[in-house]
Amino acid sequence: MVAVNRTGLVRVTAAQLATALSVPVQAIFNAIARQRSGRLGSGTPIAWNPTAAKDALLFYGEKGDTIFSDSRVYRIEMGGRARR
Repeated sequence: MVAVNRTGLVRVTAAQLATALSVPVQAIFNAIARQRSGRLGSGTPIAWNPTAAKDALLFYGEKGDTIFSDSRVYRIEMGGRARR
């Protein structure tokens, strides 16, 4: 999961994804290159793009806007299955 506390372009590195998903970083590099990762925010799929070096994901994230939190959490998926 990735928490976003400001609206704008978000960059998540392969190393950050590997740690969050408890998978080898090489598996993340492969998934990014094949564009087989996904992300959900509030249950709605959102678009993402790999960086030119294919070592990170880029997506437009929005900060939370509730009395409880200024962060919005995006759930990361690989291979069609959500990981925590």
